[in-house]
Amino acid sequence: MRATRTRRGARRRGAPRGLRRPLPPGWARRSSLAASAAVGLLLGVATGLGVDVLGGGSPPDARPEVSVEPATCAQAQVAWSRAAAAQVAMSGDDPGTLRRGFVEASAALTTASPPEPVAADWRTVSDYLAAVAAALEDVKGDSEVTGAVAGALDELDTPAMTAAFDRVTRYLKAGCAAG
Repeated sequence: MRATRTRRGARRRGAPRGLRRPLPPGWARRSSLAASAAVGLLLGVATGLGVDVLGGGSPPDARPEVSVEPATCAQAQVAWSRAAAAQVAMSGDDPGTLRRGFVEASAALTTASPPEPVAADWRTVSDYLAAVAAALEDVKGDSEVTGAVAGALDELDTPAMTAAFDRVTRYLKAGCAAG
């Protein structure tokens, strides 16, 4: 004999009820959702950068000739990878990781001198991260971090930063050669 499934039986077995539960209070605000989307965007770009710069790029013999000092390029690649690594660990569910991610990524980019061909784009990304990190300086509790990030992101030009980020990433991936 075959048993039929009923709602009551499914609830007894602990089956998920879908999206009937309300969002947690911190996620019910539009600013929190915007901050989560921006963090997701940055994490995706940072993860791609980390893979590209740390070995997922094209083979060394296919790279164009380097147009800047190799030491400058290497220093920029290391700083860019550190910034990406700091952002990969960020999670909207853990406000402490947002604070650490933006502060560490900003610090990583200020420690290196960017190659001249992408210096303006480097500054765009660095200024963007520094602005979010500065917005988090005065925030005391973790409950306010998401709102502070969302507020900072509302005032910044995220599409311009994303385009600059992509240009720097492509340049560094190509071994600091224009392409």
